[in-house]
Amino acid sequence: MFLTDNAIFLLNEIRSSVNGFDRVDSFDLDRRDIEPGEFIGTLKYLESIGFIELNEGINNRFVITLTFKGKYYERIKAFERKKYIKESIITPIFVSVVVSFITSSAIYLIYDILLQLIK
Repeated sequence: MFLTDNAIFLLNEIRSSVNGFDRVDSFDLDRRDIEPGEFIGTLKYLESIGFIELNEGINNRFVITLTFKGKYYERIKAFERKKYIKESIITPIFVSVVVSFITSSAIYLIYDILLQLIK
């Protein structure tokens, strides 16, 4: 899951501004580093990937609700990284070592059987 710099900045702003119900008004967010057009686009992007829920209000105001995925983004990212390393690096190495061991053992076994048949 890849987030742009604006998305990370805005997600951190939302997380630091939420109230006890994980909600924040869009006007309460710091927008200094984001262009006005990018602000709404970034909010829509975060909503489309499930980090926030947007409830449109009056005069382009939004009530932003932080989802579980948005609240614990770093933990989920770390978990996915560990899962990737386990599934894509450690498991293939382990499988190749086991298969190599079985193959080499089978070759010696077949060799011994052939030697006994020849005698």
